[in-house]
Amino acid sequence: MGSVYCIPLTDSTGRFAEAGISGEGTFQFRDLSPGTYRVLAFDRPQGELEYRNAEAMDVYEGKGSVIRLLPGQTEQVRIPLIVTKE
Repeated sequence: MGSVYCIPLTDSTGRFAEAGISGEGTFQFRDLSPGTYRVLAFDRPQGELEYRNAEAMDVYEGKGSVIRLLPGQTEQVRIPLIVTKE
């Protein structure tokens, strides 16, 4: 089963978060800190995702969605699934 990651952008106050993707292709984060995030969905969990390494994350530029969350805000996003090689 896949995973979705909320990765705080460099100047964001947000915190990294991960959620699983349901069989219907949905996901949900609860109590996500306010901030600006790149949201990425992968076909399988990314145990070695170097989200703190800006250079390593450059490969995901233009993939997923960038969202800005304010306190108490909810957001719905549709993001493409990134298929990885085993």
